Amino acid sequence: MASNVCFARTHLGSAVLLLSLACGPKAADTEPATGDGATTDDAEGTTETTTGATTGAPTEGTTTAGIDEPYVYMDELVALAAPSPRFFGFTLGTLPGGRALLIGGNIVHGKGENKSFEQVPATEVFTVDGGFAPGPALLHPRSYHNSAPAPDGGVLVLGGSSSTDFTDVDVFEIEHIAADGATVTVVGSLTVGRIAGKTIVEPGGTIVALGDDSPLAERFDPATGVTTPLPVETEFGYFNHFFAPLFAAARLPSGEVLLFGGIASNGSDATYFPKGPEIADLDAGTSRQITDDAADQSSFNREALPLPDGDILLLGHAGHLFDPGPWLVRFDVETETMIPLQTLADPAVRFDKTPHGVLLADGRVWIVGAPGSREDPFTLTQFYEPTTNTLTPGPELPSPIVAGAAVRLDSGPVLLTGFPSAGSALVAFLLK
Repeated sequence: MASNVCFARTHLGSAVLLLSLACGPKAADTEPATGDGATTDDAEGTTETTTGATTGAPTEGTTTAGIDEPYVYMDELVALAAPSPRFFGFTLGTLPGGRALLIGGNIVHGKGENKSFEQVPATEVFTVDGGFAPGPALLHPRSYHNSAPAPDGGVLVLGGSSSTDFTDVDVFEIEHIAADGATVTVVGSLTVGRIAGKTIVEPGGTIVALGDDSPLAERFDPATGVTTPLPVETEFGYFNHFFAPLFAAARLPSGEVLLFGGIASNGSDATYFPKGPEIADLDAGTSRQITDDAADQSSFNREALPLPDGDILLLGHAGHLFDPGPWLVRFDVETETMIPLQTLADPAVRFDKTPHGVLLADGRVWIVGAPGSREDPFTLTQFYEPTTNTLTPGPELPSPIVAGAAVRLDSGPVLLTGFPSAGSALVAFLLK
C-alpha cells in the first residue's frame, strides 16, 4: 500500500497550502529559519503543521506485504544519505519490494517579492540497501499534490500546483508511476483543481480526492480512467485550501468519511471559524455533525490515522493556540465520541505544531514530534499502543527536523524525510 504521511501547511501567496501525504503544503513561501516549517508569523510566510495522509481501509495498514514473516522492529533510527534537493510540497509513496518513491516538490529561489518556485519533475526511488536513486520524471511537475497506491502496485499522483510564483496553478492530470519505478504515464484527470487536498483509498482500489474545491470529493477509478464528481451537502465548507481547508479526512469502517476543518457558513460572524468534526456519506451526498471540537478562530491542526480496529487516532490540537487541550485523541467509531488520551497542560506553550503518526507492521503507531511551538524542531518520537492506549518513548531523531514526510515500506521499516530548518536540504532516516 502506497501510503504516506506528511506535515505542514503554509500560505502560498494568498492561499494556505496543506502538506499532503506527501509533504503537502509545507511553507513553499517561507524563509529559511528554524521552526515547524514556518519561518515568519506574517501572512506570507506562516506555516503550521498538519497532515496530508493518504488513508486506506483501516485494516490495510496492519499487513506487511512482500515478506514471509512479520517484521520485528528494533526501534532504532539510522541516518541515510540525503536525496536530491527539493524543499516543500513533495510526497512519499511506496512500491513493491520494500521500495519508496520521493515525488515532486519545489525549490524556492529568492526572498520576499523576488521569491519564485521551481517545480521539481524528478522522482527518486529508495531502497534500504541502495538508498535514493534517480527515478522517472513527472510529465506534469507539481507540488502540494497527493500520492495514492494504484491497484497494480504503482503510485498515482493527483492534484497539486505547478505555480512558479504566488498564484495557484492547478494540475488536473492524474499520473501513474509504474510498479517497477521506471515509467510515468497520464491515466486520467480530476474534474476540478485540488491543491493540498486529501485522498482516500477505497477497498476496491478506487481513489477519492477531497477538498480545495466544489464538489467536496470525486472518485477516480484506475481500471477505467473515469473520474466521477461526488457532491456532498456538508455543514461546513471545505472548498479552498486557504479560506476553508480540509485539514484531515479518514475512511470509517462503514464507508463514510470523517472530516475536520472547513468554515462555518451560517453568518458573517462565523467566517474562518472551523467547527466539526462531521461525517459524510459520499455516495448518498449527505453529512452529519457529531460534536463541536473547536473554538472560535481555531486552526484545526489535526492528523487522522485509521487504526486496525476501525477507530481513528487524531494527532494534534483542535487549534486553540495558547489554550491547553488534548493533542492525542481517539475517535471511537461505535459511539462516535472523541476520547482524549494525552493533554497539553501548559498554557504558556503555543500549541501550533502537529505530531505525525505512522501505523507500523506490528500494530503500534510511531509518533514523530511532540506538541509545542512551530519554532521548536522535531526531535522526540514515541510509540502508541492502540490496544492499551499507552505511550512509550521512541528513538530520538539523529538531527532535528521542522517538517517532513514518512511512509512505511511494505517490508516493514519506515522512511522519514525532513528539513533541519525551513528551506534547507532534505535529510532522511530509517526506522528499523
